[in-house]
Amino acid sequence: MRAFTVTIASVLCFVFLGFGHFYWKEKTNISSYTTAENEIEIKDSKIESEEIVDLEENQIGDVNILEYIDNWPSTAQKTFQKKLENGNPYKFAFVGSPALGKETGGWSVMLKDALVDTYGEDNIEIGIFEYALSSDQFIDEEHVKEIIDFEPDFILFEPFKWIDNSVAPQHNSDNISKFMNSLDGAGSDAVLVLQPSPPVYDTRYYPVQVDELKDFAVQHELDYLDHWSAWPDDDDPKLEDYLLEDNSAPNKKGHKLWYEFLKKYFIAEGE
Repeated sequence: MRAFTVTIASVLCFVFLGFGHFYWKEKTNISSYTTAENEIEIKDSKIESEEIVDLEENQIGDVNILEYIDNWPSTAQKTFQKKLENGNPYKFAFVGSPALGKETGGWSVMLKDALVDTYGEDNIEIGIFEYALSSDQFIDEEHVKEIIDFEPDFILFEPFKWIDNSVAPQHNSDNISKFMNSLDGAGSDAVLVLQPSPPVYDTRYYPVQVDELKDFAVQHELDYLDHWSAWPDDDDPKLEDYLLEDNSAPNKKGHKLWYEFLKKYFIAEGE
């Protein structure tokens, strides 16, 4: 009888141990599966979160600001996007004669405001460098250093063409080259884009000099913003309605026209 009892107890013990082992194995498998599933969910959530952050860096409200830079030189587009990713402002320098209208709310000021509104004040910085000088004076008086010290990424240059017209027009192209060499010598990677001074009614040599500027841009593979195409023809008396009486700069109407032309370049609108 005692032997029978011991046998029964042994069998029951074996059954209990076997059941316990099976139960523990199932529980462990379920726990491992749940843990792995949670890890996958966490990783997926992290990836999705990173994608959202990257997208938001390029957006203001519901607008992807990279959609507006299609007209820029490819180098400028790449640098702008890189600076966005790094959280650094992209710097524009508007350089030229009093035709910029810095002190009178001219095109340079209007364009600055439009760029800030579009791209965000944390993403861009704009300096306006206006000089009532010839291109010779601009180079000789070392104003180039002021621009280099600003460390621009993009320079929109109106190279004093109208002022040079009455001083030394033959020096203009050489002085643009000197400006470019100074930028290169300082290690600047700035993109340089040229534009002419505004047209003036009934002039003989000035249009030829502006054509030379256009040729210079082509030869040096620079973007050239030919805003003259937006003004009345230079032999049309209506052109005088857009300039100050001394032809030194645009009036309010002229600045508005010039600004609207440049805005389409700097802030591309979708088709």
